[in-house]
Amino acid sequence: MSGLATVGGVVGGGAVAGIGVLGAAPGLVTTVAMSQVLKDDESLPSDEREARGVGRTMTAVGAFTGTAGAVGAIAASGSVAGLSGAGITSGLAAVGGVVGGGMAAGVLVTAAVPAAAAAAVGYGAYQAWKWLSKWKI
Repeated sequence: MSGLATVGGVVGGGAVAGIGVLGAAPGLVTTVAMSQVLKDDESLPSDEREARGVGRTMTAVGAFTGTAGAVGAIAASGSVAGLSGAGITSGLAAVGGVVGGGMAAGVLVTAAVPAAAAAAVGYGAYQAWKWLSKWKI
């Protein structure tokens, strides 16, 4: 908890902000990486360029949603609901229990979720847009 509060203090918050920062950082890295993977190239056909733009935008949406979802999962999963000290501790332990660990594993899972969500949502949206553009919907 003190580590989360320290991380959250960087952005002027406490332990809850620390959870957000720990999730947002990998999500941001994934967003930057996907922006390079799906970068715009004027030599590509317009439907490909449009699909890449959708993918880049949705990657950021996935990172934000993954971060919010991770915080929400912590708040809802613990034996004490909410984001009090007891709620965060029991929530992280419950989330970590999914992968056979405890509170520390819960921190790792909640930090990884935003990055995974960003990549999955961004690339999925890119592929879906390409598929839909074939049908001119």
